[in-house]
Amino acid sequence: MTITSSKKILEAVISKLREQNTGISITSQDIEEGFKRPSFFVSLENLKAENYMSSFQEKTGDIRIAFFPTHKHKNQEEILDTQDLLSETFLKEKKIVLENGSCIEVSEVDIDVVDKVLHFDFKIWLAEEYEREVAAENMEELVINQEVE
Repeated sequence: MTITSSKKILEAVISKLREQNTGISITSQDIEEGFKRPSFFVSLENLKAENYMSSFQEKTGDIRIAFFPTHKHKNQEEILDTQDLLSETFLKEKKIVLENGSCIEVSEVDIDVVDKVLHFDFKIWLAEEYEREVAAENMEELVINQEVE
């Protein structure tokens, strides 16, 4: 199995969010480039990778989802509905399945509203086995001679 790239992890999170068919745009581009409301901004931050017993790579990090509601000021109901949607999406199964079948575990959800923007953050954990090449040649045929007494 190939170790999943950071880009693929972020794509999997965005794909899980798209499964909800909200019609709300989702971006991972820098929000300073501009955005339309309503929209989600998704980022992967504080990624750490460790080698576990030379057999696995373990990754941990933070996913940050910011939701910018339709209206800058009258938005409490929309924020509460979106908070419930995100909780259902990422907490119900507490996992995100990758293309290769590996699963990202979701934990430690933190939900906050700052300046009328919903922040939905959670920790991720992923462990994947390194691909190993077998150096030894396979045995073609084994012949055992046994003498019967």
